[in-house]
Amino acid sequence: MGGVLVVDDDESSRRLLSVALTADAHDVRAVATGREAIDLGLRFRPSVLLADWVLKDNVNGLNVVEVLQAVFPDLRAILMTPCSPDDLHADVGRPRLADIVEKPLSQERIRESVRSALPSRSGSPRKPMLAVIEVGPHGSILFANARAREMLAQTHAGPDTDNLGEVLAPEHFVDLDAAVKRWVPVTVRAERHQRWYLRSQPPVSGESRLIVCRPQSEPRSWDSALVATLLNLRDHQRGRWPFQGRVLVVDNAAASCGWLVSTFESLGAGCYAVAHIQAVPRLLLADEGIDFLMVQCGLGREAISRCVATARGIRPHLTVLATAATDHTRQCREIGIEHFFLEPWRADDLIKALAARISRCTRCGHGLPLRRARTGEVPERWACAHCGAINEGLLDDQSPSEYASHVQHVSAG
Repeated sequence: MGGVLVVDDDESSRRLLSVALTADAHDVRAVATGREAIDLGLRFRPSVLLADWVLKDNVNGLNVVEVLQAVFPDLRAILMTPCSPDDLHADVGRPRLADIVEKPLSQERIRESVRSALPSRSGSPRKPMLAVIEVGPHGSILFANARAREMLAQTHAGPDTDNLGEVLAPEHFVDLDAAVKRWVPVTVRAERHQRWYLRSQPPVSGESRLIVCRPQSEPRSWDSALVATLLNLRDHQRGRWPFQGRVLVVDNAAASCGWLVSTFESLGAGCYAVAHIQAVPRLLLADEGIDFLMVQCGLGREAISRCVATARGIRPHLTVLATAATDHTRQCREIGIEHFFLEPWRADDLIKALAARISRCTRCGHGLPLRRARTGEVPERWACAHCGAINEGLLDDQSPSEYASHVQHVSAG
């Protein structure tokens, strides 16, 4: 039987899945977060990944699938989701999924799904998107995936070399610590002059580290977001998402939905995307960390209005955003949507708009007529008239007039 990696942030689910799959003689490892799943998966190298889509960090189950399949393209992936598989069509086009299993889970359904997903030996292996090497102390090569072996085969050291030092030109020294911060150029021993670029993660527990290699011929920006997620790097994002909460995108058009997801993820925001409004309540109940809802106005005013009312009944402090290619600002305000963005919009403008206005109380979700202090301004303290929570900011003259009585001035900040 093959190795199975389980990622689920619910402890009871992890235990249930581990027991059920171990009974079928699988070698099972289980972790709680997407980050742990990537770090362990790159070293454990399972045959099957069983990933919960909704995880409580900004690396969701689909992100885990995408990263691990970029290194091990024949990895078979099963996605567990609180939604119907039909709701996910706009977001599952990137990774390859062997199965989608709707929660709540049954042991027999999961066991059968894993049995069916186990890779057969027939067919040609796929080519990895990334070349990845695990390097131990003193440059020892502990593992290289298929694409990395192809690159090593082009050097004098050959594909089976066990030390990175044998690959590099004699006069060349590579600082892998520097490669944590930037792509580092190295010259390799080969018949023809060859230069690679390396990017590294810090050593794990002072032992091995993973490095991504690419030939000089490939652009430096090549899949930077994917590499950054794999190595847990942060510096590739200029304007990181300044909020704790995750984003739920609702859009039934795959192209625009993919663009929205890519935009939010490039900022560092945890992001889910569904095709149908009906999936919103289940996701809000499944992940209490969703603080932003982005809807495409093409879904229809009445449907969006009902969705917003239901969503705020579940998550009172939810910030709702809307987008469209034509101006729907007035219609959005009429149904209680604070922010409308006319396509195409810039990510920096979206962040600025969200950061500037404090439109809802963080405790109870009551509407507030406040904005954040700008450079040189001194924030003041305001009590929510509904629950008494203290919010810091300044009065916002652009807020709805009915919000004026929703705060009481307490003191200067």
